Amino acid sequence: MENAVWLEMLFSGVAEMGEEGRAVVGYLRSRGTQVRFTKISSSRH
Repeated sequence: MENAVWLEMLFSGVAEMGEEGRAVVGYLRSRGTQVRFTKISSSRH
């Protein structure tokens, strides 16, 4: 459930960036695209 809250906060921030941000959020929501981030080790920087 906390993932849903995090994702909503991310989408809200992207949508506030303007028309393109709102379009991206609309596209991702309409397709049900999963958004994930993976932590990488510091040796990969």
